[in-house]
Amino acid sequence: MRTRLFPVAILLAAFVLHAGIPVSHGADDAKRPPSLEEVQGAIPLLSSSDKVKRLEATKTLFQLDRKVVEDLKKAGAKNAVEGSIGSRRLDMVYTLIVGLPPKARNFSSTSFGVSVEKGTSREAVVEMGKKYGFEVGDFGADGVPSCYVKLVGGANLSVVMRELLSHEPSVVTVNLNYVEFSSSGNR
Repeated sequence: MRTRLFPVAILLAAFVLHAGIPVSHGADDAKRPPSLEEVQGAIPLLSSSDKVKRLEATKTLFQLDRKVVEDLKKAGAKNAVEGSIGSRRLDMVYTLIVGLPPKARNFSSTSFGVSVEKGTSREAVVEMGKKYGFEVGDFGADGVPSCYVKLVGGANLSVVMRELLSHEPSVVTVNLNYVEFSSSGNR
């Protein structure tokens, strides 16, 4: 029986390859790390106006984690811990990959800013908050950021920021909430 099926399998494989039908390897495709070309193509898409491309680029870079640090630096990424209120998505992806310091120095560890696409409602951001563990403060869709949010229920700053950048198409970027310390060290 095997000898009769072998030629049929060869013919079927040749047809699939000739017809250009994509062959999925199931779970192996999902586990395959992005190629160098995919990484280099993903970095410029972080600032794309196409929210789907922006989201996929972010996921690709987060998947590779520290393997893309040098590529992000070459693209001009800066650590947002030392930055300003208007952090670019590139800077936040880099910062979240290299890691926030364990103790907040010049930023709050319980709140951060969220910038969303024009047309995104406060209610949409409130729904994100329910999903990821934050409450929304004052909201202005055209502001930079659109709002500041406060973590609730023990939510982790880095985790929530990563989740928003990876899964919420209307989120353009996030930024740290910088604070000034008084001479006594209080916020």
